[in-house]
Amino acid sequence: MHKITRIAAALSFTASALLGSFAHAKSDDLVRFDKITLNGSHDLSGKLFYLKQNDAPRHMVIAGLHDNQVVLNVFADFDTNAKAPVKTFALPANVLFFGKGNLAGQESESILLMTATALLTLDIQSGQSKVLTEIDSFYGPQIKTLASYADFSQDLNADGLADVLSTNFTGINVYLQQANGEFISQQLSFSPEQEIEGRQVIIKEPSSFSFDVNGDSKADLVLQRDNFIHIFKQLADGKFSPQAQTINLNAGILDAQQIKLIDEQDDNESPITRFHQFKDLDGDGMMDLITRTAVPGGMFGGKAEYDIRFANRDAQNQLVYAAKSDVTLKPKGQSSVTFDDINNDGLADYSMFSLELGVGAMMSFVSGSLDGEMSVYRMQQARQYVEKADYNTEIEIQINTDTGNGGRQVFRMADFNGDGLKDLLIQHDDDELRIHQGGNSPLFAKQKTKLNALLPKSGDLVEVEDFNHDGKADILIRYAKQDGKEREKSLVLLLSQSSESVIAKQ
Repeated sequence: MHKITRIAAALSFTASALLGSFAHAKSDDLVRFDKITLNGSHDLSGKLFYLKQNDAPRHMVIAGLHDNQVVLNVFADFDTNAKAPVKTFALPANVLFFGKGNLAGQESESILLMTATALLTLDIQSGQSKVLTEIDSFYGPQIKTLASYADFSQDLNADGLADVLSTNFTGINVYLQQANGEFISQQLSFSPEQEIEGRQVIIKEPSSFSFDVNGDSKADLVLQRDNFIHIFKQLADGKFSPQAQTINLNAGILDAQQIKLIDEQDDNESPITRFHQFKDLDGDGMMDLITRTAVPGGMFGGKAEYDIRFANRDAQNQLVYAAKSDVTLKPKGQSSVTFDDINNDGLADYSMFSLELGVGAMMSFVSGSLDGEMSVYRMQQARQYVEKADYNTEIEIQINTDTGNGGRQVFRMADFNGDGLKDLLIQHDDDELRIHQGGNSPLFAKQKTKLNALLPKSGDLVEVEDFNHDGKADILIRYAKQDGKEREKSLVLLLSQSSESVIAKQ
């Protein structure tokens, strides 16, 4: 057992009620939030992740730096006792990555640590670490780096337990967790991608996924590289076939060498297509393919298009993807796309943020803000999206012209009133959020609930989760240095309450 340094962290807590209600006649549509402010002694703006139990957050962990060490601030049992003192642990210098996963015999997810030679778990109560298994990787024991969050564990064979992949110079090592908590290993034939830049060699681990490729209802291990996926089929004993089957994605995804040639030739005409995401969009149990193609556009950065290829099965029941995309999304200017089921119909809708860069935008940039557009589109029936946005609004991006830091305003969709439909949470001012109730037509009501709370300059620091497990989304607000040095050490938690306790109505 290894003892990890525990740093004393005194927190003070204040609680006050923040009342709000939907402007509807039915009392069960009302929403109330209790406001809890937590003030600590460390920066709380770093990487945040949850240790979940039954897919709901139970413990909250925020990474940070203290005395040139990576520390983890652990809010244990955050779901039932948000006011419990935080425990802060400094990670040893040999830890490369930290993450999370389900371990045998544990009710909730555990913190996992990876060094060059071992996988460990960190006890969130005692601060002790325990070696789970030795691992083989291409990381040398002499490597020096600050530990960072990584998704190095996943449930590869769908048995509910965390497994781990590591890469060395000869193949992929799979460490499968057993019901007794032990790990068994096997090596798969798959060489890591290597690039040479000058006298440096860059080794890239492949993107890994777990889903059923051959229709036998077993999760296979899928490694994606460029325009191909390499499938290691799951066997009867839960292990994987040592040799891969390769499937062409037919999506025109460029490999690293092709992209490098375009860059070196200063080619401003050739589009570059990259892998974006696997996601079951139409609810048929098969993973659909989304790619992103960057289209050059001169000094203002061009634009991007997103192509969707819905998965099908061939005569051998294998997944196949057509060469021609089924859907092409063409946002204006720079963009990002998120897919999520908004109206609980089993079909993934999408929200798109787009920003057109031009002379006018450059002038706005000097003033410290840019205006983008957020649009929401529903999948009206399987594999068909509406052409006209169901909802769109302007979103402001705040920019610090001295540092370049900033972020766009809050825009989140979550079920705040427990009716099964996602509502819209949107920032209206520096200290005001508004909630518009979700529906079918229109997608979001004009009537709104107003919530008053000081907001960070970057909306990315606002989290939405059902912390108290009442079927209604709660809101967590954090702050960064750009919001004030002392403020970055505080959290504001808005916890939803039942409609019967609402005592004020707008």
